Amino acid sequence: MGFKKFFGKVVDKIEDVAENAKESYDERQEQKMDDADFEDLLDEKREELLNKFEMSELKKICEDVLGEVPESEWGEDDGKEYEVKPKRKNYLEFIDDALEDEDLNFEQIKDFSLKHKIVSKKFFDFELEESADTGKFEEIIKTIQNEFPSENIHDEKELQAQLTVFLKTKYPNSEVERESRTDGGIIDILMDGEYAFELKVPSTKTELRNLRGQIEEYQEEFSNLCVIIFDNQADDISENIKKYVNIYHEKYDVPSIVLHGKKRK
Repeated sequence: MGFKKFFGKVVDKIEDVAENAKESYDERQEQKMDDADFEDLLDEKREELLNKFEMSELKKICEDVLGEVPESEWGEDDGKEYEVKPKRKNYLEFIDDALEDEDLNFEQIKDFSLKHKIVSKKFFDFELEESADTGKFEEIIKTIQNEFPSENIHDEKELQAQLTVFLKTKYPNSEVERESRTDGGIIDILMDGEYAFELKVPSTKTELRNLRGQIEEYQEEFSNLCVIIFDNQADDISENIKKYVNIYHEKYDVPSIVLHGKKRK
């Protein structure tokens, strides 16, 4: 092979590598822009959501989720001190600071607003629209979060039945199985042989702690695993649920969906 021909092939190869690198860079930049656009949208929706909170609800989310509220200020008039209680803007600034310090996140605000019926699930439809390109499992999770009716139930079996019917209706071309036997045990709901959902209606902290063992077992078989927890208002277990939802996410990278309602006797 002549040097000129050889050199020409080398140049072509370099151009191909450069073009591939450029395409890869462009894709990364486009993804960054998409992520930035969604973050902007999330900021707008968060502000819109918080504007729907009454003063009492702003105070309660600070108390329940952050464990503290803005402090009163003190003024003086004619030598006498008087208390200036926090106003709405103080609560909003307090929440903004907590978001910036990562002591609070959008999902916690969302869960609180749904639990206390400040907005309906339809308010969060924008999340479902944005999740179209993030994979089917993420789409299924968002669909359950936004559209599955959190009705009062009798027990875990009834929750299984309701969710199975819901998933079969929403995804008629998918195979949805209840209580599918696996190497790690019996998973409550399995879609298309790869999307696994473990349901819990806990009444004690022990049940939430024991779920960690099941997660470890199921993760060996399923990379797409989600925990669905029914928070029965009568059991006063919400704080423990929040704690273990964080543990499942941080330790096992497993997402959770928390439904709110009451168990029927």
